[in-house]
Amino acid sequence: MSVLRFGDFSLDDRTFELRSAGHKVALQPKVFDLLRHLVRHRDRVVTRDELFAAIWPGVRVGQASLNRLVRELRRALGDDDRDPRFVATVQRRG
Repeated sequence: MSVLRFGDFSLDDRTFELRSAGHKVALQPKVFDLLRHLVRHRDRVVTRDELFAAIWPGVRVGQASLNRLVRELRRALGDDDRDPRFVATVQRRG
């Protein structure tokens, strides 16, 4: 993937960095993993089960863990769950 740009952001898969207007945005590793997976599969709806398998392979975690990561990602992107620009939830899909 290398570097992908969206809005004022650039995501560098080689250096594991998210930047906004040239400034590094601090992300916890799992939040970065979530963003990277969503960006890689931006052309379709990503299911919750797929996210669990991609972010926590072989580990059972609860729904609250994924919800927390999504909240942290939205906060880092300045996104709003009621009017999302980058991370949208599709009810009963992903």
